[in-house]
Amino acid sequence: MSGIQGLFCECDLDWKRSRDIWWTWQNKRGLVGVIYNDFTEKWHVLAIDFEQDDSAAGAEFARIGELLRLMSGDDVHLSDPAWVHSSGSFSQRIAEPFIMGRAALAGDAAHVFSSLAGQGLHFAIEDALNLGWKLGLEISGAASPSLLQTYDGERRHHANHSIGLARTIQHFLMLPPAIRNRLWRLMYVVGKHSRSLGTIATKQSEKLVTDYGESPLSRGASAQMTPRTRPGLHVRDAACRAGGRPTRLLEIIRGPHAHLMLFAGLRPDAEVADQARAVERSVALLGTHVRVHYVFPSQAHASDAGFSEDDPRLVVDGLEKLRALFGIAQPEIVYIRPDGYIGLRLQGMRTEALLDYLRVIYAGDLLNGKGPI
Repeated sequence: MSGIQGLFCECDLDWKRSRDIWWTWQNKRGLVGVIYNDFTEKWHVLAIDFEQDDSAAGAEFARIGELLRLMSGDDVHLSDPAWVHSSGSFSQRIAEPFIMGRAALAGDAAHVFSSLAGQGLHFAIEDALNLGWKLGLEISGAASPSLLQTYDGERRHHANHSIGLARTIQHFLMLPPAIRNRLWRLMYVVGKHSRSLGTIATKQSEKLVTDYGESPLSRGASAQMTPRTRPGLHVRDAACRAGGRPTRLLEIIRGPHAHLMLFAGLRPDAEVADQARAVERSVALLGTHVRVHYVFPSQAHASDAGFSEDDPRLVVDGLEKLRALFGIAQPEIVYIRPDGYIGLRLQGMRTEALLDYLRVIYAGDLLNGKGPI
């Protein structure tokens, strides 16, 4: 791939820029991205140079510094590299299937593709989270007959999508140099006059967010859903109170359990509270596999429904952060999977509809003894 070089390194930088931002710059020559790695306490630097010639091979670290100074405008110096890598090609491989019999593949055993900012590691962690809770239910005898197979469908679908994007990038990089460089310059000019290429890159990276929306474990039956809290997406954080103390949603759902959030709505009454308790009774046989939480808009409403402030099941949304996050005004059931993804949004305290969904995940004899469907 003459005329182009992808350069990567992990090193120290003598600048004072924020460590909490992915810094990106671009011009007609190429682009540079920099992000801080908290684990190694060093910076990861990516540089793509469309005008690189083969004569500079072996001077990769110096060239990265040159490109970073050129595009950032900072008089920054690179030092003490942990590693330096130069690449002009992309690799994409994916196994099929991810699970067969008693064997399951995860991480690089399941998929390998060139990516940036540790995306391969991110994929491996997501594989482990997805497989772990399903395998745990299978071993304990609490899983539905089809649950374990959803690992293959969810993770392979996501890997295929990301590999497809990597191949699109590869096809662009493998164009004849004259065509590729002219096309890049055109993209740069268009992006500069409409919105920055950094913004475009951010929008593209958001598309890499794991989305299990097409999974059989994702079901939406609510008119209150917001784009960022629909089934298949990871739940976002929000401030609230639990057990009488300030906390956050991601702290409440921490751990290896699923969580059933019973939202009472903005104006809960005694009937809604009774219906919510009936929902909790209907999943009682699931035991510790599912933790139930009652979400009220204020402690006064919760007290009227018979919940004390220190009840461990009680969540008070006094700041209305949860209401804004989920878009909930009317009573609703939200099921959050053990890996933190929203599985179900069900408007109203509809016990039978909830049990119908849960049978896709749990053994039927744990759901009021009705047996698997």
